[in-house]
Amino acid sequence: MRQVFTRVSARAERLSAHWTRKSICLTFGVAEDYNGLCNLRFDDTNPTKEDVEYVDSIQEDIRWLGFSWGDRRFYASDYFERLYEYAVEAD
Repeated sequence: MRQVFTRVSARAERLSAHWTRKSICLTFGVAEDYNGLCNLRFDDTNPTKEDVEYVDSIQEDIRWLGFSWGDRRFYASDYFERLYEYAVEAD
């Protein structure tokens, strides 16, 4: 069986809703079923306005649901410079 990698892409500006929790269970569940890993990535498109309260709450919800992302927590803003470079190259 092939190993599957999935990701939960959470917005760091609001608390998770019911459908988001369903998505979290499905995404982590698929990774679990296929001996894979699930990354947690926050879509912090405006990091200066993001509130750590939301990040903490989403992480708490995921833990409460029984899942762990280990050391695989990422932020979209971590890649802004690289994405900019790709855009310049594509121009």
